[in-house]
Amino acid sequence: MVRRRSFKAGDLVCHSRFGLGAIEDEWGSWVDIDDTGNELMVNGAGIYEVRFEHEPKPRSINGSWLSQGLKG
Repeated sequence: MVRRRSFKAGDLVCHSRFGLGAIEDEWGSWVDIDDTGNELMVNGAGIYEVRFEHEPKPRSINGSWLSQGLKG
């Protein structure tokens, strides 16, 4: 069983490729409208905007690829 991690803004996290970073926000869920006007439920829960130390822009990362970061 895969354990789902839940992070909040400001949490320090670690990614195996990008290193240490900080959670800026979680995508969450929303409703979109397709070309024919139908509502589409979009589930972005567990997808986080993370600002990594050596990256110029935040990256969208699935929480399953993140672990709790080290505290200074």
